[in-house]
Amino acid sequence: MNLLVKTASEEEVRELREQFNLIDQDGTGLIKVSELSQVLKKKKLSMSDTDIKSLIEEMDYHNNGMINYSEFLSATIDLKSFLTEQRLLAVFNQFDTDGS
Repeated sequence: MNLLVKTASEEEVRELREQFNLIDQDGTGLIKVSELSQVLKKKKLSMSDTDIKSLIEEMDYHNNGMINYSEFLSATIDLKSFLTEQRLLAVFNQFDTDGS
């Protein structure tokens, strides 16, 4: 999924980029538990810190306790509209190193 997301154009993910930037309040390019917790509280969505940590762990491909932009896109992009045969073929070709 991470490779697939990297084929997205800026236009295709503009709204998700804006959402990521709203959550990444300190502008580090990483979403921390505290940042996600603050945004959820502002939106009047109640979620325990334990649940937020679990959510981040599910999206955290690099296992660093935070979510980077690629991980965020991988978890939030709408696959039905994004997944095309052309994109799948491009990702497949990344793995098919010998062209077989």
